[in-house]
Amino acid sequence: MKKILTIAIATTLAASAAYAASKPSPRIPAADLKWEQPMGPNSLSLAFVVGDAKSKGRTEFFLKFPGGFESGWHTHDGDYDATVVKGTMTAQAQGDAAETALPPGSFFGEPAKKNHRNSCTKDGECIIFVRAEKGFSFHPMTPEGKPVPAPKADAAKK
Repeated sequence: MKKILTIAIATTLAASAAYAASKPSPRIPAADLKWEQPMGPNSLSLAFVVGDAKSKGRTEFFLKFPGGFESGWHTHDGDYDATVVKGTMTAQAQGDAAETALPPGSFFGEPAKKNHRNSCTKDGECIIFVRAEKGFSFHPMTPEGKPVPAPKADAAKK
């Protein structure tokens, strides 16, 4: 029995090492990032390096904000962690008395469903690197934590 267990462990370790050795290491120079602007020009830009906007699993991406950009209050379906690469971001969760300034090198994040807002100071553009384990979603909220009502159709267009 001990011999079988030893063989099973050795086989598992060998298979794990072989998989790790065959798995490609991501290497994406900054010049090769593919930036998208899902909200149109003059808004934020995204560059996915793991997953994409439709991923339900792990995603990793850069977010670029123009100076003065404000996200408004919002939530996400999953937890996320982020690191400020450039510029000064701010973060404020519902219930916080004030925003926290986050200069380059700062780390921040929010748990799933936590109402919060972020902004990029007016000093210049901001870039953050984000890691989310359950994809990335964005749900606009009121400062009180209620979903923002969907815009009503313009009666003149009917």
